[in-house]
Amino acid sequence: FTVSHTSLKNKGFTLLEIMIAMTVFSFFVTAYVVSQGNNLADSSNMRNEYEMKNILEQEINQIIINPPEFTPSLLLTTENDYKTIEDFEEYEVRVQWFEFKLPDLSKLSQSTEGDETTNNSQETIQARIFENVSKNLQALLWQLKVTLRHKESLKEMESTTWLLNQKAQVR
Repeated sequence: FTVSHTSLKNKGFTLLEIMIAMTVFSFFVTAYVVSQGNNLADSSNMRNEYEMKNILEQEINQIIINPPEFTPSLLLTTENDYKTIEDFEEYEVRVQWFEFKLPDLSKLSQSTEGDETTNNSQETIQARIFENVSKNLQALLWQLKVTLRHKESLKEMESTTWLLNQKAQVR
């Protein structure tokens, strides 16, 4: 029983071929594992953002349903006015209020040439109308800004909306 040298050489893989195949396989496995890890991290971030969005909506809706008394004291807030949310202990919320302000459009308009008395009386009437509209809108509209923050990660999400003061008297 004799075995020739050429028949043994043609059977199986060489060590070099096995090493190359394992290297290529390890690159594909590494790429797959990294992509799956990124997918899991993205999924977790999306879940946290979705939860924060829902909590933020819930907080804004509670304020809309039961608005506070619209007084200048609402405007007093500081950077550290965060309060823990009752049902979500890992989150805290800050509520800020802003008055509606119209820019002074009279400074932008330039008077046209013409009769001075007619021009002055028109400007006076326009200024009074603008002042009246500005005061009414300032009493009627309030901007609400709610900021939600995760206590551990300090990740924040904020939302703003306009609320109508139902008790304001328009003149």
